[in-house]
Amino acid sequence: MKKYYLSLICAGVILGCAATAISLSVMTDSNKKSGGSGQITAEQGAKTAAAPDNIAPPPETEAPPQAALITPSTKLVFESFYQADKQTKVTDEDPPYFLLGLPREKIQAYYPDWEITEFDENTVKLRRTIPASTGDLFVLGVRDNYVAVYEKSNNGTISLKEMTAMPIAALPVSEQNKLISGIGVPDEAQLAQLLEDYGS
Repeated sequence: MKKYYLSLICAGVILGCAATAISLSVMTDSNKKSGGSGQITAEQGAKTAAAPDNIAPPPETEAPPQAALITPSTKLVFESFYQADKQTKVTDEDPPYFLLGLPREKIQAYYPDWEITEFDENTVKLRRTIPASTGDLFVLGVRDNYVAVYEKSNNGTISLKEMTAMPIAALPVSEQNKLISGIGVPDEAQLAQLLEDYGS
C-alpha cells in the first residue's frame, strides 16, 4: 500500500513539474513574440504616463516686430523732384525734438504733402513732386549788383519783390550771366531753394 501512495505522489510531482515547465515555455514564447519581458520598466512606465505621441506641442509664438521710431540719430532726408527741369534736390537734417519717439503714421501726419519712401531708425526718406507751372511767377535777376527777386503779375508785368544781400560778384561768371538774363522761377518752393543755393 505504501508503494501505491508513493508512486501516486511521485506521479503527481512529475505532472506538476511538467505543467510548470510547459506554462513557463508558453509564457517565454509569448514574451518573445511581443518583444518584452512581461514586466513594465521605469522607462515604459514614464512613456505610458506621458502625453500621446500624436499630440503636437503648442507652436512657439513670435513677438510681433517693434515698429521703427524716430531717434536722435535718425536722418530725415527730403527729396524734391521738380518736373519743370526734371531735377531732384536732396537735403537732410536731424529730426526736431518734437518728432522723437514717433512712428511712421505720426511723421506722415506732420508731412502730409510728402510721401515716405523709407522708414527705419537710421533713415527716413520723404519725397514730393513739384509740378511744372504753366508760367513763371518769379524772376531772379540783378539790381545794383545784388541778386534781386522780381514778381510777375497775371498780365505779364514784372515788379521788384525783394532785394537780397548776395552780391553777384561772389557767384561764378556763368551764374552771373544767367541772373543778368533773368531766371524764371515757377513757385515759392523753387525760389527758396535757388536763394539757398546762391547763399551757400
